[in-house]
Amino acid sequence: METRKNILVIEKSSAMLKQLDEQLEALVPDVAIIGPEMGEESWSVCLQKLKIVKPGMPVLLCCKDEALEHKALHAPFSGIWCFDPDHGMEDLARALREAIRSVQESEKLPDFPVLVGKSRKIRRIREKINAVADKDITVLITGESGTGKELIARSLHYYSIRNKGPLIKINCGALPDELLESEVFGFQKGAFTGAHKNKPGRLELAHEGTLFVDEIGDLSLSLQVKFLQVLEDKAFSRLGGIRDRNVDTRVIAATNRDLSRKVREGTFRKDLFFRLNIMHIEAPPLRERKDDIPLMTEYFMHKYCFEFRKGPLKP
Repeated sequence: METRKNILVIEKSSAMLKQLDEQLEALVPDVAIIGPEMGEESWSVCLQKLKIVKPGMPVLLCCKDEALEHKALHAPFSGIWCFDPDHGMEDLARALREAIRSVQESEKLPDFPVLVGKSRKIRRIREKINAVADKDITVLITGESGTGKELIARSLHYYSIRNKGPLIKINCGALPDELLESEVFGFQKGAFTGAHKNKPGRLELAHEGTLFVDEIGDLSLSLQVKFLQVLEDKAFSRLGGIRDRNVDTRVIAATNRDLSRKVREGTFRKDLFFRLNIMHIEAPPLRERKDDIPLMTEYFMHKYCFEFRKGPLKP
């Protein structure tokens, strides 16, 4: 049975804009429509409020000219549809159908990843994610600890052609070498003491999905060779196995280390580095994007109030 969707229509009215926060606190809509009489400044404010409350919310915006449509579609938010009022209800109905379809599709995908912010660096990350959305290539994410590298990886998976498949994570810095090899590649029964049955590794579990390899800079040279084989041949062997297994997975790697320096020092393979670094995304620390702090504060206040069923708070 198809569930009914709540649609919020926002028209040009000072009272409406003042009451928008209260309305969003009372009921978060599934889709919002911003009417034709809104000026650019007003719809920009509305868009920001809507996306803070529900970042994945589709928004329909009335665009009477190409310049406005270009600004809307290049705003630092995703999920914006434009419709032309001169084309009548037919164009609005089309945009509404597409927006509702996007809601239904997003509900099928768990843990919607949200990159909060409007700074130039965050916009650049969104642009790169969009650029590789339909390309099945490896991505290397670099940045200090706590800068959101895993969130970027989740976003890359969510918007990729593999988003119906699993996203499997392995942290290379969390396990010693011998355990890491069996976790990634799996093992056959009898491969070592305690291997009482066959076990697939994270790589097999990520088949037709994405393998997120965190802290790949901590990987030993011997395991780097096996990872290189996966990227080059789409094949690997389990620990104790005698045959190669084919695997169809996309690899996204992340590190807080300087891999270029490790290559020069001889502690990271140059060929593996080039295989991983087809697309590079740098996750900036918050101190380099201070303009995003108010947005992040408001986003997390709404997020945790919702999760813990608390009333709305004001920053």
